[in-house]
Amino acid sequence: MRHNLGTIDLETGELFEGVAVWIKAKASPYGRRFFMVNQEALLAIAKDKEFTQEPYRVFTFLCVHLDYDNWIQIARKDIAEALEMKGEAVSRAIRLLLRKGVIFRGPKAGSNYSFRLNPCYGYKGKLSHIRQGAKGLHLVGAE
Repeated sequence: MRHNLGTIDLETGELFEGVAVWIKAKASPYGRRFFMVNQEALLAIAKDKEFTQEPYRVFTFLCVHLDYDNWIQIARKDIAEALEMKGEAVSRAIRLLLRKGVIFRGPKAGSNYSFRLNPCYGYKGKLSHIRQGAKGLHLVGAE
């Protein structure tokens, strides 16, 4: 016996072939604040003698504030306040991260620039976007 299943729109009476199936979305065990990191990138940063305490603290803070597709939008003043650092030290650290290619300067968001984490170092977003975002990029200091 063959069954012909369908779904009816109760408002319009329209008949759709097949049956809609609802599946509860899986919740991440990490919550919303999760991103992937490249272990080789962390090793390259750990071996880089220019990555002293201040740049490493700023890098970690930026990773914590990473948004979808690796965008980072936070004012340097807010970073300085949160980390109890001088603004000049935060600016030096950001310049180092930019020079090393760990982050890229993005468009201005209000009076501050946005930044983007190099996807070779870590990624937050759809997995299908990683390769597209990382084309032509590399880890600085990696072999």
